[in-house]
Amino acid sequence: MLGSAGRGEAATIRAGGLVTMGYEYLPYPDVRDTILAHEMAHLILGHLNRHANSYDENQQREIDADIEAVEILQRVRGMTEPRAFSLVAAYALGLKKGVDSGSLAFRSGHPPPCRKVEALIKAYPRQQAMLDRLQGDPRLARCP
Repeated sequence: MLGSAGRGEAATIRAGGLVTMGYEYLPYPDVRDTILAHEMAHLILGHLNRHANSYDENQQREIDADIEAVEILQRVRGMTEPRAFSLVAAYALGLKKGVDSGSLAFRSGHPPPCRKVEALIKAYPRQQAMLDRLQGDPRLARCP
């Protein structure tokens, strides 16, 4: 479903797997598919079956959804691990740049983008060279 996901979110997923995503992402297939993979990961990981018990648990769910999104992009879109990793990591680094510049508000309930990137590289350590390249891109932010 296209429309406002609300609360500054790119997309949301509801029980039954209904995803609402902002129409502004449609012209950008890599961004669109990264967002959809993240939302589908919430469904696959069972995050819709019960509410998070704490702020920390909610943040961990967001991290886990990013890690699973890499797998989904590989299986569904047939991407290599480096390509799928680069899309998810670049999305997080783009969010950080937006938050740092003030053009995006920090999304409540989500971990800081650098925490997401740190978890991604821990899950996919073979992608360190890819992360280094991404962090050298002036269109994206760097994480310490």
